Parts: sequence; structure tokens; C-alpha cells
Amino acid sequence: MNKKMSYPRELKKQILALEQSLVTLLNDPEQEVTGNAAVVMDTVIDSARAIFPDHPTILQVQSPTEWTLWTGSPMRAADALLIVQQINAIVGPFPAAVG
Repeated sequence: MNKKMSYPRELKKQILALEQSLVTLLNDPEQEVTGNAAVVMDTVIDSARAIFPDHPTILQVQSPTEWTLWTGSPMRAADALLIVQQINAIVGPFPAAVG
């Protein structure tokens, strides 16, 4: 994200919600990201790619759909959580409120 871009608030909200859902799924360490959960995570990753197209981590990340096509098996929730937490770190904290 360059200095001229505004903070991606909507992406940050999606990341936080997805992260919370993935933490819940980790009660079963072999839980997989499939169906609508995969679609939601794909969308979050696509949004991050649009905002941070040259970030080295974003360039390496595979969405659940890409992962399934590449490996033939669904992405585990633990792997998905790691990806979402990395994207969260790239986005950074919400900016401090002014006023």
C-alpha cells in the first residue's frame, strides 16, 4: 500500500472476521476450508492482491481454490489461518482515530 492509498478498512474487517472463524475451526486441527468458506477466503485474498500487488508474501499466497487445484486436497484451517494472519500483518492496525 503506498502513501497515497487510503487504509483498506473493509479488507481489515473481513480479515478480522475470517481470522475469528478460522480460530473457531481449529478445535479440529484437520478441519478443511471448503465450500462457502473457501469462496470467502478467496475473495479476501483477491482483495489483498488488488491492494498489495507487489508484496512478496501476497505474491506467494495461494487461495483455498488454487490450493485445491494444485494439490488435489482442500486447504486445512490451520494453513488458512496462517495466511490470514500474514495478510492481517501486511494490512496493519486500524489507523488511530483523529479528533
